[in-house]
Amino acid sequence: MKLLLVALRDLIASDAVINERLFESVDLVSALDQRDTDVFEADWLRVFHEVEARRKEMPLSPEFLGLVDEIRELAYKRTFRITQHPEVCAAVSEDLGLVATALASGYEDGWLRSLWLTYTVGAFPQTSIEPNGGSLAEAVRSALRA
Repeated sequence: MKLLLVALRDLIASDAVINERLFESVDLVSALDQRDTDVFEADWLRVFHEVEARRKEMPLSPEFLGLVDEIRELAYKRTFRITQHPEVCAAVSEDLGLVATALASGYEDGWLRSLWLTYTVGAFPQTSIEPNGGSLAEAVRSALRA
């Protein structure tokens, strides 16, 4: 799993995931409001709490925690460089930190996979997301091959 986290970090460090296209034609204030809707927020919080519960059962090593922190920080800084909008930066950082923590924990969820896939097609997640079957780890690997 370490190699996958390193690959995710490197993918975020490149322009492959966080780039200007991600925020083209996006009203950032409206996008944040959409993320605060009951449906999006409920799904995000459900996954967050499930990942955290798994982390408590099987704590991550300091090395994995460090990689997750690097991913979150990179996501924040890359987003800030493009948007200069701290709330959007926090949302992107939290999303990709959740993806990284799930990967490190071996957690799988169709909604989280769809969240990741939304980023990989160049869209900022802001509305309800339909769960997508398959593996989150495989979705990340696919993005690496693209």
